[in-house]
Amino acid sequence: MGIIAVDNRETAPVRTGTGGLKGRNIPAMGNAYRKMTVVIRFILKNINNMSDINLENWQAKSDEHQKKYKQFLEKANKNKVLKQLPGLHEEAFEKINCLNCAACCKTYSPRFKPPDIKRISKHLKMRETDFIETYLRMDEEGDYVVQRTPCPFLGDDNYCGIYDVRPSDCERFPYTDEDVLFKKYNITLKNSTFCPIVFYVLENLIAAV
Repeated sequence: MGIIAVDNRETAPVRTGTGGLKGRNIPAMGNAYRKMTVVIRFILKNINNMSDINLENWQAKSDEHQKKYKQFLEKANKNKVLKQLPGLHEEAFEKINCLNCAACCKTYSPRFKPPDIKRISKHLKMRETDFIETYLRMDEEGDYVVQRTPCPFLGDDNYCGIYDVRPSDCERFPYTDEDVLFKKYNITLKNSTFCPIVFYVLENLIAAV
């Protein structure tokens, strides 16, 4: 399965001090409010653990911890992990800038699904058949991927030339806010060897449980 980098996410500021939003009747916010409070509580509860994760030599540490990651992902309490992911995901992207890395774009490819091909071809003002012929090949699983790496749309500055219309795999990567993290743990293990975001989230998940 192909993958690619995602740049930093913006999050809306929230009030967490005395008074804050607690006790207010704000039905219009509904699920969004409940999700926000879960994220806030998780960050406040685990902020000390998060700050202890050292990213120096993270790849060597990830290689050493592969067995531990696999055991955790196989036996993890799925509901508990899902509640923790939003806070960890945001925390990781605040600490790690994908533009300083882009290892995924340089080494692997996303899948280009039919909607992706249609959207990107239109953006580039190309016929879909010409786009496929110019940039893509079909892999052993029958998915369209880039003909070669690094990705042809990756710039020298690590910015994506088609970011606004990028493949859905790119938009979702590294899946650290989705149940894909443990449902397809083999992909998570692979991603943890080259993506510091995945390493960071896994280390903190294990520390928090």
